[in-house]
Amino acid sequence: MAVFLGGLGLGAWVLGRRADRSSNPVRLYAYLEFGVAVTAVLSPLLISLVGMLYIRLGGTAALGLIGGTALRLFLSALVLGVPTILMGGTLPAVVRAAESARDVHRRSLGVLYGMNTLGAVIGAMWATFIALEKLGVRATIWSASCFGSAS
Repeated sequence: MAVFLGGLGLGAWVLGRRADRSSNPVRLYAYLEFGVAVTAVLSPLLISLVGMLYIRLGGTAALGLIGGTALRLFLSALVLGVPTILMGGTLPAVVRAAESARDVHRRSLGVLYGMNTLGAVIGAMWATFIALEKLGVRATIWSASCFGSAS
């Protein structure tokens, strides 16, 4: 959870600045979403690779509780870092694309943010309570990468 939220925050901070300078924030948003989808497709392979590496290094049995935990955190950051950083940049990019000088009260941005949050909640509920049970882990990952991501 820390890696995921940290990646979102880092992405919003770094890529949000880029979105502010972008002449075409919609294109930036599209590239970021494409990157999220590609890294989601690659995640089963990456999870298998880091799992093998963790076992090869002996895991907690060989590294101790602190060493094993630190290694798991590091390996999680390797797998989740890029997609979560990209995800963190999507909302600033789409907000930059949607903002308008005519909307002084920023109502459209409030609606956009609310829809983004609603989409994230629905996606999390779908994945947790329906897709994982009905489709399994791999098919859920594939479907998420094909049909969009919550950011």
